[in-house]
Amino acid sequence: IIGEFEASTRDELDFRKEAANAAACAALFAAEPRVHVPATDPSLSGERVLTMEWVDGAKLDDPAALLAAGVQPAEVAPLLTATFSAMVFEHGFVHCDPHAGNLLARRMPQAGARDGRGGGGGG
Repeated sequence: IIGEFEASTRDELDFRKEAANAAACAALFAAEPRVHVPATDPSLSGERVLTMEWVDGAKLDDPAALLAAGVQPAEVAPLLTATFSAMVFEHGFVHCDPHAGNLLARRMPQAGARDGRGGGGGG
């Protein structure tokens, strides 16, 4: 069991795998404009470093910040539930570390917004 734990821990600490998983998750939700997985930068990433795009948003455990960002907390819960359900029941691929530091909400960016997705992203 120690060998299995060691291998699992090494996998979890290899940020190249984390980047690949993020790309796979982004591809699964590419058609859902309300879900955005931050892009990774392979040229600035490696086994021990993961560089991702910066995304402004409010933490899900901060109702005041959500409201200040123009996000209704009651609108976030169904999207979050549907997204995780789709990962489990439709895609069979779950990529997550669901704590408040990793899950943000924001208003949908407008066309031509800074992230270049032309109105996509947000959630």
